[in-house]
Amino acid sequence: MKKDKAEMKRKFFDETFPVLYILMRSDLASLNAGKAMAQASHAANAMVYRIKHGKTVTNKHMKNMLNKWETDTKQGFGTCLVLDCHNESDMLEVLSYFTDEKNAIADIINDPTYPVRDGEITHYISLNTCGYVFLDKNDDALCEPLKLFGLYK
Repeated sequence: MKKDKAEMKRKFFDETFPVLYILMRSDLASLNAGKAMAQASHAANAMVYRIKHGKTVTNKHMKNMLNKWETDTKQGFGTCLVLDCHNESDMLEVLSYFTDEKNAIADIINDPTYPVRDGEITHYISLNTCGYVFLDKNDDALCEPLKLFGLYK
């Protein structure tokens, strides 16, 4: 029995390729490169937090995927691709595809204090800036909706 379990674990680690996809909006004039990098960082942290501490993720497969992703490098992170999702409605539509999926997690990143400058005044607004999907890149069917988007520039 232990041999079978070890073989299954080895097979999982050999055959899966966990990837974090970040769907960054490109329709926001105020979302410059620095802000986009900050939002991508929020998305990566939110994904890890949700799997490790979130009450909604109890799927052992996702926890194994995160473990593999975190051990891809000695610094504790794996592959992350930032995609250009054009606008909020495209982002929400694609993320909804993953709502009930057991082999992926997805969520929206809402920055409650997103800064928008208007002349000399900075307004802090609540804004959906990006979303994320964490899944096995080797699962072609699961990745299909993400093929609509190119890399974020």
